[in-house]
Amino acid sequence: MAPKRRKIKTRIVVRFFLLLAGAVVLSALGCRSFPSETKLKILHLNDVHSFLAPQTAELTFEGQSTICEVGGMARVAGLVDALAVKPAQTLLLHAGDAVQGTLYFTLFDGRADAGVMNVMPFDAMALGNHEFDNRDSWLAGFIRSLKVPVVSANIRVDPGHVLEHLFAPYVVKKIDGRPVGIIGMTISEVTRRSSRPGPGVLFGDEVRYVQAAVDELSAKGIGRIILLSHYGYENILSLAGQVSDVDVIVDGHSHTLLGDLAPYGLACDSPYPVISENKEGDPVCIVQAWSHGRVLGELDVRFKGDRLAAWSGRSHLVLGDQFWREGATGERQRVTGAEREKILDRISRDDSLDIAPENAAVAGVLDQFSRQVAEKGETIIGTARQDLAHVRVPGQVHGTKPMPLGSRLVPLVAQAFYEQVPHADMCIQNAGGVRTGIQKGAIRYSTVYGMLPFSNTLFEIEMPGHRIRQVLEQALEYVLKNDAKGAFPYAYGLRYDIDARKPFGSRFSGLEVRERVSGRYVPLEDERSYVVVANDFIASGKDGYKGFGAASQVPGKTVNTYLDYARAFITHVQAMDLSGKGLAELPSRDHCIKSFIPPDKPGPSALIMSAI
Repeated sequence: MAPKRRKIKTRIVVRFFLLLAGAVVLSALGCRSFPSETKLKILHLNDVHSFLAPQTAELTFEGQSTICEVGGMARVAGLVDALAVKPAQTLLLHAGDAVQGTLYFTLFDGRADAGVMNVMPFDAMALGNHEFDNRDSWLAGFIRSLKVPVVSANIRVDPGHVLEHLFAPYVVKKIDGRPVGIIGMTISEVTRRSSRPGPGVLFGDEVRYVQAAVDELSAKGIGRIILLSHYGYENILSLAGQVSDVDVIVDGHSHTLLGDLAPYGLACDSPYPVISENKEGDPVCIVQAWSHGRVLGELDVRFKGDRLAAWSGRSHLVLGDQFWREGATGERQRVTGAEREKILDRISRDDSLDIAPENAAVAGVLDQFSRQVAEKGETIIGTARQDLAHVRVPGQVHGTKPMPLGSRLVPLVAQAFYEQVPHADMCIQNAGGVRTGIQKGAIRYSTVYGMLPFSNTLFEIEMPGHRIRQVLEQALEYVLKNDAKGAFPYAYGLRYDIDARKPFGSRFSGLEVRERVSGRYVPLEDERSYVVVANDFIASGKDGYKGFGAASQVPGKTVNTYLDYARAFITHVQAMDLSGKGLAELPSRDHCIKSFIPPDKPGPSALIMSAI
């Protein structure tokens, strides 16, 4: 792809005349002349968050919802091996937040993460905000355990601090004999407020400190510059135009998916790469690679001198080769035979989908830890005082027992999410986000991760009451029109009557919001602004929740908390157990569905009231 016309940097002009003046001398001295054109491949990850093993995700193949294994660092490393065919022209970069999020971190305190990274050919890693979650002394030990250089230009520490000399503003790598500067940068305000850096850690203005590092590299004659940032997609788009002489930005923090994966049910924010302009008006390639190791980014750039001359690339979705679909009764069944071959054929024809063999070295490291993770999965975290049956839509039968108000479990999941965000007014949760019920008795880690198997995080969405009503209507319309029962909306902190016989726009009535302090329910006000918690799947507009998707396009109306949804539920279960209550069905007054009339049973006899 050809870039727009770019101004020649001042240092190039100076260098040009110097070369003219001394060309004969240089030739006589036999000095080496660098090639006028250099190619560079950048492979990159961000926000892995200790998701070292494969996860499951719901994709669309052949028009059908399909459960796939995605990610897993052994497969990611295998894909790196396959793509880095010219190692001397390849950089592997990590844009921060390597840790926090799974049992691999909870149990091993970063040792598993470091072990994996140390057998992969990383060239640099930026510090993310979550690297500071366990305080400075932990981070110092983690950095010492890494072989990869760690960079951040806008963080300084006091003399004698435990982190002193453990990271640098930038690192310089040689590609085909030419130096490439890689500057690190860490989001300041979020790290100060939401993580645990000590008082001796000083965070500077991102723009000012990045520009200072650029100027320092320029003074050393280094004109090819990559910014390795943990800043977030919207933030970095703004910063790009405020800094001069940066050619490529490899970013993290916002878990942004770029590319074209819409045919498989994945919404992407922009094409890959995003092309912006720096302060000089020169093109800048901006990339990010989603999160949790599910995607490996591949950016190919070509330089002429210090000028960025061309670029191309893609996000690679890292897949396993086994697939599952739901059977007629909702159970998960492995896809085999001709149907599996169709999926494999589709994957083989799309360069953005990759089934990669595992890298043996990474797999070997993970084997040392996986057994203990599996054992931890059997650790009891709490107790269910009763069976918490799960059906997707009110009126369905669980076994032989009718469930007139639907799932007993999803409202509890919504309660757990609500309690993780203290200023939230309510939580809305789709039925399909919960995969199984919970039986009476011991609740284990494996119970929760089987029930909530996806790599979801929690979003805060600010919207007025009438938009909340609209979102509920949209979700139910999606259920009725598509027989997509997984979209059915449950909630906590919000309750309502549903008459599915009525036309779209009038099916929900009697909406009431629970006051957080008093516990009283008051009518939902159409023009009042509320904070809704939802998982990132429906927050992006999936499953018919179009109103959430629209809100996410309005700056400042949505916030990704980066709270893992399974961890949020685990925290809730543990808290209930410590209180001596255990996990039990919500009191009827707190169940979100006050009454439900299905679409196929007209008349008052279909009205099923909860005992409020």
